[in-house]
Amino acid sequence: MDPHDPVTALLVRLAARGPVTDKFTNGYIPAYLELAARYGPAARVLEVGVLDGGSLRLWQDLFPQGLVAGADINSEAAWPDGTVRIVANQASDYIAEQAAAVSPGGWDLIVDDASHDGGLSEETFRQLWPQVAPGGVYVLEDWEVGYRPEWIDLFGPGMLRLAESFLPMLGPDSDLAEARYLYGQAFLFKRKAA
Repeated sequence: MDPHDPVTALLVRLAARGPVTDKFTNGYIPAYLELAARYGPAARVLEVGVLDGGSLRLWQDLFPQGLVAGADINSEAAWPDGTVRIVANQASDYIAEQAAAVSPGGWDLIVDDASHDGGLSEETFRQLWPQVAPGGVYVLEDWEVGYRPEWIDLFGPGMLRLAESFLPMLGPDSDLAEARYLYGQAFLFKRKAA
C-alpha cells in the first residue's frame, strides 16, 4: 500500500477508529473524495443504512466540520459518537420527517446504502429527494445487485430498474441537473438555486 495515496491514507485513518466501510472494497472511495472536495468540510450528510457505523466514520473524516446523520431500521446499529441517530424504516414518512428536523436546510449528500431492495429504495428516494439541497447530490449505492448473477436470486432486478428509472427525470423542467453512473453508484445532482 502506498501511504501517499489518498485512498490508502483514508483507509489507515479509519481502520484505527473501528470497522471500515465496504465502500473501499467496492471501489466507491474515489468518487466520494471528489464529493468531499466539491462540498467542503462542513457538508451535511445523511446515510440510510448504518450497520456497524463504518460509513458514518467515513463521512466524519471527509466532512469534519459537517453534520453527519445515519438512518437505520435497526436500533442496535452502531452510530459513532458525534453522529445523529435516526431510527426509521427507510421507506416511511417518518424518515423524511426526522431528516427534515435534523437538517431543516436540506442535505448536501444523501446516500442510500440500506436494503438493496428496489421497491424500498425507490420509496426512500421519493421521501428524501425533496430534502437534497440545491446543488446537492443523492447517491444510490449497489444498484449492480440487479444484474450480478450471484445476487439476482437474493435481490432481484429492482435496484437496476430503479437506477434506470432516473434517466427520464433529466430534462429542462426537472430539478435533476445531472445523473452520473459508475459501477454500483448512481449520482443524482440537484439543480442549484436560481
